[in-house]
Parts: sequence; C-alpha cells; structure tokens
Amino acid sequence: MNGFVKVVKDLPAELVSKEPFRVDCSKRKGQYDYIESVLPSLLEHRYISITPAMSQRRDRYPLYAKAALCQACYNALRLTRALEKKGSDLLQAIPKPFLSLHLRFEPDMVAYSQCEYTGLSLASMEAIEAARGDRKPWAGEAARVWRNRGKCPLTPNETAFILQALSIPTNTNIYLAAGDGLMEIEGLTSIYTNVVTKSSLLSGEDFTNMHGNTKAALD
Repeated sequence: MNGFVKVVKDLPAELVSKEPFRVDCSKRKGQYDYIESVLPSLLEHRYISITPAMSQRRDRYPLYAKAALCQACYNALRLTRALEKKGSDLLQAIPKPFLSLHLRFEPDMVAYSQCEYTGLSLASMEAIEAARGDRKPWAGEAARVWRNRGKCPLTPNETAFILQALSIPTNTNIYLAAGDGLMEIEGLTSIYTNVVTKSSLLSGEDFTNMHGNTKAALD
C-alpha cells in the first residue's frame, strides 16, 4: 500500500476516543459500490470502520484505488514453501507446451448460477438438483438474458467447441484446473484427448490428503 494509502500504526490523538462510523460492505448486502456508499460516509465522518466485501463494483473505482487494490493483493499473497514446491513439481510434471483451462462445471457452481441445461446425463441432473436447494433456475426471458450475459458456466462440450473455434489443435496438452465433482467431462476429453489434472499428476496420497483450498491455491 506504500505510495497509495497512508497506513499508521496508531490513531491520531483526536480520533482515539471516538467511535468510528460503521459502514457495512459485507457480501450479503448485494451489489455494493464504493463511490456511492463508502466515500460519502468517509467524507462526512472522516473516521469509519469497514466490513470488507468481495462484491464491489471495482470497474467504477478511480484508477488510484484500482492500483492500491492490486498492489495490496499482490504483496499480501504468499504461499507456504511446501505448497510452492508442490506447485513447482506439478508444473514440471505437466507435458509441455500446455494450455491451462479453468473449468467449473460442477454441481454447486451450476446450482448457484441458476441456469438450466438440456442434454445432460441423469447423474449430472440429479447432482445439480441436489445442490440447488431453494435456488430455482431462471425461466423464460429471464433465463435467456442471464445466459446472454455470460452468467452460465460453460459445459465441457461447449468449452471444446469454443477451443475449436479459436483454432486450438485437438492434440494440445491441456492442464485442467478444476474442483472436485466436475460433470460431463467427456464432452471435452472426447475431442481434446491430452487432458491432465492434479489427481493424475500427483501421488494418490498427496491428492487425497490435500484440502480443497490447497488444491485451488495449487492451480
């Protein structure tokens, strides 16, 4: 943050005894905007406490705020040495050259998107329904608009279609960065046959004992 935001270890004397004005930016508040909500409170009260949020309209940040966010995230991110080594070993094991593909056609992601799909296997449909809970899929015009906005995760088959449209050769080595429970993977691997994953490159014990967040960090 150095050079972007002045960070102090202790509050100025005139603020020590004051209670900060609380600004709730938590994700449950839905769409959140710094310029419309945080900045006015900051200008008015000069001393605020912020509940962090991950759903802010960052596209509307001023340039210096975008730079500060990028700087903070980059410098704050550190992996453990053990994980860095495992990542290095994984990179060495991936056939070169390769394309890294982040595919998220998993039951929870599809359920969260509220998108409807046709032509899926019975097992995939049941897994999606089990993950939906009370979150019902969009229907009619709303479903069309939602999909046109790019809100629906691509199926592996749709992904293969796009890769082919981009003239990516079907013999390309692909490292598949994906979570557990990926569905309909045959739609991709039947066309792009040189697909490898963490589970195929790491030892069984290594992969089994690995926490979900660790797997994501490894990708």
